[in-house]
Amino acid sequence: FNLNWLELVLIDGYEIWEEGFGGSATIGLSTEDYDGDGLVNLSEYAFNGDPTDSSSLGELPTVSTTGGIISYRYPQRADDPSLVFNLETTTDLSSGDWINTGILTTETETTGSLLNYVTNTLSLDNDQIFVRLIISK
Repeated sequence: FNLNWLELVLIDGYEIWEEGFGGSATIGLSTEDYDGDGLVNLSEYAFNGDPTDSSSLGELPTVSTTGGIISYRYPQRADDPSLVFNLETTTDLSSGDWINTGILTTETETTGSLLNYVTNTLSLDNDQIFVRLIISK
């Protein structure tokens, strides 16, 4: 009798990308910033940057204001649904209190290429507001 065994190993998109730059042994963990450009490796992956070149950040988010409304537009990889993007705000950096209420997703632009673009809007109700994008898997 013959027993054939097939083992299916799933490698996620981040791991494939990471291997293209020498793997975690070279660039470190997803939470590390190998090239010292201020973006951790997972953000470099999400924005299609190069974790070994500090001048190649990929497609970074953009911010604009019109009539009391902030528009925050960020790229989102079309080929990796495991990435989670959370936009948060605070009015006081010393408090450590970040919230994600009052943020509307107003547009998701599907481009047919590697990166799609998501636009969020929020109201400028305070004298100052700080915005951050948290990327996780």
